Amino acid sequence: MLEELKEQVFEANLQLVKYGLVVLTWGNVSGIDRNKGLFVIKPSGVPYDDMKASDMVVMDLEGNKVEGDLNPSSDTPTHLELYRNFDNIGAVVHTHSPWACSWAQAGRDVNAYGTTHADFANCAIPCARGLSEEEVKGEYELNTGKVIVEEFEQRGIKPEECPAVLIHRHGPFTWGKNPFKAVENALILEEVSKMAYQTEQIASLDNDSNIGIEQYLLDKHYQRKHGKNAYYGQGISSLLFAALCLGFAFNAYAQDVTALNDANTVISISEQNYVYDGTPKKPAVSVYYNGILLSENVNYSLTYSDFVVAGTAKVTVTGINSYTGSVTKEYTIKPITFNSKNLSVTFDKTSLVYYDSAVHPVMYVSFNGQLLVQDVDYKVTYSKNNAPGRATVKITGIGNFAGSVSKTFIILPQKVNSVSIAKNSATTATVSWGKVDKVSGYEILKYDANKNSFVHAVYASADSTSYKFTKLQNSALHSYVVKAYKTIDGDKYFGEQSDAVSVFIKPAKAQLTSVTMKNSTLNVEWKKLDCTGYEIIYTTDSKFKKGLKTVKIKNSNKTKKAIKKLKKGKKYYVKVRAYAVNNGKKLYGSKSTMLSSYFSNVYSTYCSYYVNNKDRTTNLKIASKKINGTIIQPGETFDFNKVVGSRTSSKGYKKAHVFTGDDGVAMGLAGGICQVA
Repeated sequence: MLEELKEQVFEANLQLVKYGLVVLTWGNVSGIDRNKGLFVIKPSGVPYDDMKASDMVVMDLEGNKVEGDLNPSSDTPTHLELYRNFDNIGAVVHTHSPWACSWAQAGRDVNAYGTTHADFANCAIPCARGLSEEEVKGEYELNTGKVIVEEFEQRGIKPEECPAVLIHRHGPFTWGKNPFKAVENALILEEVSKMAYQTEQIASLDNDSNIGIEQYLLDKHYQRKHGKNAYYGQGISSLLFAALCLGFAFNAYAQDVTALNDANTVISISEQNYVYDGTPKKPAVSVYYNGILLSENVNYSLTYSDFVVAGTAKVTVTGINSYTGSVTKEYTIKPITFNSKNLSVTFDKTSLVYYDSAVHPVMYVSFNGQLLVQDVDYKVTYSKNNAPGRATVKITGIGNFAGSVSKTFIILPQKVNSVSIAKNSATTATVSWGKVDKVSGYEILKYDANKNSFVHAVYASADSTSYKFTKLQNSALHSYVVKAYKTIDGDKYFGEQSDAVSVFIKPAKAQLTSVTMKNSTLNVEWKKLDCTGYEIIYTTDSKFKKGLKTVKIKNSNKTKKAIKKLKKGKKYYVKVRAYAVNNGKKLYGSKSTMLSSYFSNVYSTYCSYYVNNKDRTTNLKIASKKINGTIIQPGETFDFNKVVGSRTSSKGYKKAHVFTGDDGVAMGLAGGICQVA
């Protein structure tokens, strides 16, 4: 579709580069087919060297893409607005050429100072207003086109009589009957902008200078080239054309033609060495032929090559008119050097994890805010990036850049897997995990219900793959996670925590303290435990197999129960167990030892000597309190010393009478406690 127009637009875009009107991708050309209501425009952000005619994008006047694999230029809405409002234009060009941009950035019209300008436009090149904040934040590119149209309407300028405009703080737009004419107008705009600047500079040296073209002269030059009766170029009369040709031929014949070469021509440039910054480096040139200063565009033309990138740039002087041949002068564009201030290195992830292979993080490398390309602008080398710890990446400039900058990053251990938990006994459990290589150790965390989070429990060595927890609280859910860590410069850096594992510790074994029968009431007492409640099981079967009945105690603080309306004179056998609830399920602890209703908590009587000895009585009370409540189960051995413990003054024991044998008596610490036994 529109293949011929695509080719024209493509070639016109390349002319922008040829004429030095653009660098990088800073420009675009479009052309319109009015009959079909379609236009063709350069794709967005594609380097000119890589671009093909087939890459051109076809759009309709509603802003819809009709054909093309790539996105159209970001300036497409501006072009579209100009096509909608300027009916007679056939192509639009936008550049950021330096001379025109300079006037735009200054907010100045390019005034007409001579006939060169007059041959181009019949008025000053207008500089339209800058866009408001609302216009910029809105449809920026579309509003740019609207501002251009607004400026021409307010000033009463016809777009065909002034094929160019500047946007304040932005740059130039030009147009023409076809893409090539629009590019030609962009080139002319750049030249008249340059001439206008130089004119004002020269005029500033003389207070009596007289700049500015008379209206009659401006009109004359514009009309002779663009007016109804224009005669500039091949449209003039054959007679006049012949006369002009004859005169030209005579002059050419009369003059000697001189060839420029290295022997007779000296090129002097304003700067021999530049530093790359992404902008064109075109030094001012003076050309001397056998010591005589020549004039640009009169005796010679200039062509620059390789004048943007680092390396060897060239300016070629080519003779024109009475001069032929060419001479080239080289100059240097040095790479710019990286340092910690102008180079920014960021990673796409804040946490980099080691997964059994060297870590190569995705990086964004920017030089003074400009995103660079790896292996084009820089190369990358790593050190210590094959294990958890502190690694280093070194960015070394290539091409347009030199020097290097290093940046460190932390590699974390990987997540601990294969975590499990096994109950070892009533109050112990072991957490196990899969080994993680190249770490300093592990942290095991336990769940804290009060904080609703996992908190530190213990550390384990790098060789450990399990940890045994003891003295776990009964009637409670115990949850754990494991994290591997690497110690770097004295600080621990942790990997992702494992999945949680849990174990529920059942209530402890219950202990009956008293079972008695009075009339028809069975009185049962037990020791308090950490639990949700208790279950009393009783029967008249001494083997505890038949006729079992249960009583539920839902209050965990209750330690006794009277079971009424039982049969008098019957002997009852009793056990008790505690229970806890986890996830709605009751979990029971072990049953107590069985006791019968004939059980009594009175075990013996004793008689004590020296009953009036206050200290001896104190010793008896302390020892009795230690033993009180102790249950000796059938077959169990009672250890008096173990239960009572050591007898020291710090525990309140006093000196009192002690039997030494053979009716001997002496004073000793804790005297009299044998009476307790």
